[in-house]
Amino acid sequence: MKRLFPLILLCLCFAACSTLPQVRPASQPCPDPFPRGKWQFVHSIETLVHGGRSAFVTGVVVVSSRERSLRCVIMTLEGLAVFEAEWDGQLKVNRAIAPFDSKLFAQGLIEDIRLLFLRPPGSPLESGILENGSSICRYRVPEEGIVDVVSQEEGRWEIRRYAADFKLLRTLRIAPDTVELTAHGPRGYKLNMNLLEAVRIEE
Repeated sequence: MKRLFPLILLCLCFAACSTLPQVRPASQPCPDPFPRGKWQFVHSIETLVHGGRSAFVTGVVVVSSRERSLRCVIMTLEGLAVFEAEWDGQLKVNRAIAPFDSKLFAQGLIEDIRLLFLRPPGSPLESGILENGSSICRYRVPEEGIVDVVSQEEGRWEIRRYAADFKLLRTLRIAPDTVELTAHGPRGYKLNMNLLEAVRIEE
């Protein structure tokens, strides 16, 4: 019985672990909803947290696919900048006013922005179609986990980020002028983003 105990534990672990959606191989281009070049995006953002609380802010992001860099500003509806940061492989916070002044907030925000605007680095781990017929490319991002980029009907996209153990961390549902971001887990939240402006910037 003692010899069987480790095997039983291993089986229970596999049973409890999350799994990724199965990808059926298919020869087709990878879904690519990410902006190319340098752009400035302005969104109105509604933040929803557990307990029913909500807040409204304006978000401005300048992103460059060539440099793989971004700058972001969060403003109140009155125009006060409460958070400013930039990322080019390293995070630099230039301004942070409570309740936007924690390190975890800054790291999480930049990760969410990168997930939305920058294509995962490297070549896809696998590509093809899902059971429902949607096209998918799956990426393994070092130190971050797995990212699925899925093309859906009517110009809609879905991006999902998983931890290394395949636990779902983020879901992005993208339409032409709206984004719904869901952070899963006990401290989860939801962002409803409406596009106000998209401007191409010459590099």
